[in-house]
Amino acid sequence: MLVACCMCYEKISVDTCCIPVKCLILNGVKAHRICSNCWWNSSYGFAREDGTHKCPGCTSKMMLTECISAQIVLDLTDDLE
Repeated sequence: MLVACCMCYEKISVDTCCIPVKCLILNGVKAHRICSNCWWNSSYGFAREDGTHKCPGCTSKMMLTECISAQIVLDLTDDLE
């Protein structure tokens, strides 16, 4: 199943995407997805040490991901507050 990256809107597989942990806790399996490039990119990526690590999909009020199942990759760069 293909979904849109919530940062660049490219179509990505639910099996290879990353999910912000706060969004996963808040929204479960419907959490927003981020492609590998947007997650790890050194100039604008989600996982940068100087970033807020807020879900860009939640911040922009993007619709939740419509999918039945997902591979979950947790965001280990942030505390759960």
